[in-house]
Amino acid sequence: MIRILFTTIIAVVTAACNQASSEQEYVSKTDTFKSPADNVTLKSGDAAEKKISQQTLENIEIFNGKRVNEEILTIGNIDGIGKQDTIRTYIIVQNDTVYVKSRWIRKNDIIWQFDLADPYLYLSDDNPLFEYEKSPVWTRLTIAKNYTVPELTPVSQYEYIDLKWVISSGLHDLKANNVNIDSTTYKAYLDNFKGMLVGFGDPEIRKLAIWHEPSKRFVSYYTP
Repeated sequence: MIRILFTTIIAVVTAACNQASSEQEYVSKTDTFKSPADNVTLKSGDAAEKKISQQTLENIEIFNGKRVNEEILTIGNIDGIGKQDTIRTYIIVQNDTVYVKSRWIRKNDIIWQFDLADPYLYLSDDNPLFEYEKSPVWTRLTIAKNYTVPELTPVSQYEYIDLKWVISSGLHDLKANNVNIDSTTYKAYLDNFKGMLVGFGDPEIRKLAIWHEPSKRFVSYYTP
């Protein structure tokens, strides 16, 4: 199944996965879920708990007894250059572990990738669905599928952030990766940037980043 995530529209379609051979091989080895579905039930709790609980039941309906074959596309003008860009995210389960693998491929080259295993989102100490070490694979799958896929946001939505902080954060990130430029050069890049911001990472430590074309990397823009 491929789910296409646009900047404002989500569409779900069924199709053969158009993945690289390594991804196809990895998916083909995915274990069939063996967790009994009746172990996951809706619990009393706040709205966020109920929402994820309901999403978990929906994912059980989709995947119970099947192998995970989920590819989610995040589409938009990430770098502000030319055509739309696509980040492909693969969600698979193997040996009771949920893996999230995001890839941005441009001209047949992987220019960015991010991998994560068993993403976590804290919601409650009392609901067994959300225990850090013992949450069922169904909950971890739901967090991966619904809360971990990269998302795109227009830069205009963060105009309220002090530009000096954005510059300082970006330069610090670049310097940590051995990219040394001055604040004037980086400000000029920000002023001329026509792309979108990308949010990615574990839901607990989600990162909002901007693509820096000269260094071919995402640079920290804002951390909520």
